[in-house]
Amino acid sequence: MASSRDTLQAIRNRIGTAHVGWQAFGEACVAPYDAALSLHKKALQDAEKLTTAVKANQLWEVFGFMMEAFVGPWAKKLLTPVAGKVKTFIQGQTYIIDDLSAAWTSEALSGLHEPAGDALKSIKGTALEKLKGENKTMKDAFATSAEETVVATSRLKEGIHIRGKLLMAMMDELVERADSIPESFAKALFTGFTTNCSFLTDVPDDTGEGFKKDFQKQAELAMWVSWAVARDEAYWRRVQGWESVKDKFRHERKAMNPIWRRLIDLGVPDHEISEHDRGGGYEMWMYDGIDMVKLIAWAKKMSQPKNLYSSPAKNVCYRVDPGWLQLRRDPNKCYVQ
Repeated sequence: MASSRDTLQAIRNRIGTAHVGWQAFGEACVAPYDAALSLHKKALQDAEKLTTAVKANQLWEVFGFMMEAFVGPWAKKLLTPVAGKVKTFIQGQTYIIDDLSAAWTSEALSGLHEPAGDALKSIKGTALEKLKGENKTMKDAFATSAEETVVATSRLKEGIHIRGKLLMAMMDELVERADSIPESFAKALFTGFTTNCSFLTDVPDDTGEGFKKDFQKQAELAMWVSWAVARDEAYWRRVQGWESVKDKFRHERKAMNPIWRRLIDLGVPDHEISEHDRGGGYEMWMYDGIDMVKLIAWAKKMSQPKNLYSSPAKNVCYRVDPGWLQLRRDPNKCYVQ
């Protein structure tokens, strides 16, 4: 039969394994996100629109969305600096208790029932008791972090490292005093951490090349959504809709075509974002560059929560087969599913 020490050490091992998994996730996110940002900026540069680049605070929102999409709503809190007024001392080191670390612990302890609940006195004075005393929930961890500096990827790795070290040190402290902790309480803790604590249950298990490729594509699409939503729709409606000014601003519209080509490469359907001209004697619809009004409409549609959480590239941005494009009669209707 496992002793309290064995059970507590098993929790510590699970946390250590999760910490390694989260670190791998953090590393796997950095290069794809940086690559997506580089391609995004390159298209903007080619479009001669440097002044319309996504701002730093928007990039924070994009990275936060990526954490939500690939992990869960709480995960964007990983981007928040580890800060708080409450500190704990474990084995001579000082650790800061922040909302997210406290919420993870509250999750683990939320299912404790009698008689295990009576054994809480066995952890008096420990870091676990302090974390529990914060009474934080995962709802408290949902705040979006946004800053004026582009350090989101490094902040992710930092947040994972510091918070993981706190949880591991917390369990090391309990293992040291295992002789005074009832076995029933240790088992209850094991069940609580392994079934309720998001740090253990939500750790991404696939950070391979497929994940990196998908993460990069989703990140760049989210950047373009954020960029397009911020465009002046009224201005573009005037530029594209009035024949008296259409030719005058044709160069400005054509200058946007590097963005159009990049979005098509990412799999956004032509009919969602393209301008069309009727050509030939067969009333064919020919795509002729970007339609900014359509692009803005697409971005607004994609920015709706039901679309964001369903992964843009997979569910909306299916690739259009070029073989049938010239045979289409209605540019607003898609015949491929």
